[in-house]
Amino acid sequence: MSEQEHVIRTVQEAINRGRMGALDRVVSNDVVDHSALPFQAPGLEGFKQRLITLCHAYPGLVMSVDEVRVEGEKVEWSWHAEYPGGPGPSSRLEGRSVERIVDGKIVEHWSRAEVGLELQPAHSGQYSLDSGV
Repeated sequence: MSEQEHVIRTVQEAINRGRMGALDRVVSNDVVDHSALPFQAPGLEGFKQRLITLCHAYPGLVMSVDEVRVEGEKVEWSWHAEYPGGPGPSSRLEGRSVERIVDGKIVEHWSRAEVGLELQPAHSGQYSLDSGV
């Protein structure tokens, strides 16, 4: 597994296990998130905040990496995530992300996701880093 693939797998595991501290090893403190949410803080803390919000909105979410393509500093990867607690059968997110990785850390991030029609948040509202996760 290449260094870039290791970074992507670490992000996947942080989401699946809810352990955002693992991101400290693979995301730069001043990462630029080109897909930031409107309320998202800048840098690493904002990156974590977005993932925490996702995990709180969809408890039980499990992300799988489908494909990873490395081209120099840029890594493009496709993924899907299942949400088993929805109102019907398992709901699904699908997306593509691009990371620019320098010295083993994500310094820029872009992502786009498509949400299945059945996917609805289990909770309403925004979450903060103080929410106990």
